[in-house]
Amino acid sequence: MLHRALKSPIYIALAALCASIAGNIFAHRRIQGLERAYRNLQSTPLQPEDDSHYTYVDDDHPIRLPVHLPPVALKVEETSRFGISNYAAWEDWRTTDWFPQTDGFVRLGPDGRLFGVSMFHQMHCLQLMRDAVIHNQNVTTHTHHCLNLLRQMILCASDTTLDPINIAGEDGSPGANGVGTVHVCKDWQRAYDFVTDNQKSAVWNSPS
Repeated sequence: MLHRALKSPIYIALAALCASIAGNIFAHRRIQGLERAYRNLQSTPLQPEDDSHYTYVDDDHPIRLPVHLPPVALKVEETSRFGISNYAAWEDWRTTDWFPQTDGFVRLGPDGRLFGVSMFHQMHCLQLMRDAVIHNQNVTTHTHHCLNLLRQMILCASDTTLDPINIAGEDGSPGANGVGTVHVCKDWQRAYDFVTDNQKSAVWNSPS
């Protein structure tokens, strides 16, 4: 009788309903947990992470900049800034990797060991590619390096945010320009602030 009851449509429906409710409760709790974590990250003050256990000798150093970058939203928008060759474009693009001492480098550790920061290396490469377009340059070793670096960094980020189809080509083929799409990113301003503060510190007065 029990075996027959377990096969009844009513029992199966009830079991499915219970499973659905349990799944929704679990999903709701998971979403709430993610939202709490997101809020906590947003409220985290800018401060360097503790890197005192590293000697900064040979490979004994952190793999990334020792500062926490919480998630932030970036909505893709069209802009008249960051053009190609007009005068204002030069000033706009210069802001992407301008710092008090040098382009996006930091000195870390007790002896002020010099490091580059990948984010600003990539910004440098964008500027180099733009310069090559403006001057119709032949491919050089430097531009080839930068093109491949940007390719690999795009693969590294693997941003799978979905872009709605919102444009059409001249032949009517569907396309997407990404405008209006919101991406979840790392707080890039904190990276700029960290490098700026680092380059203003005393360690830059006695370079190793």
